[in-house]
Amino acid sequence: MSKKFEDFLQEKHGGDFVGTKDMMIDDYENWLENVTIDEWIEYADAFKKQSSSELLAVLKEISEGKEAYNEDKLLHASNCITNMKEIAKKAINKEEA
Repeated sequence: MSKKFEDFLQEKHGGDFVGTKDMMIDDYENWLENVTIDEWIEYADAFKKQSSSELLAVLKEISEGKEAYNEDKLLHASNCITNMKEIAKKAINKEEA
């Protein structure tokens, strides 16, 4: 859910891009330079809408006490530990990259 706006833009660019991966990086920079004001607004609105939808889904899951938000104390503790392990793995992978 913590997707960044830049990741969103890279996906938008990648959907329209035709060429090799090596060319994609340079083309992305050129593409950014040519985005119009109206396109920036359109992309920002789309990102906001997507982010809002993802947030709403998580809030519904929490409010219904499902999955990691289950009220059973042992299951909740287990889910917290699993989530912390995933967060730690991501942080380690980020540091090693």
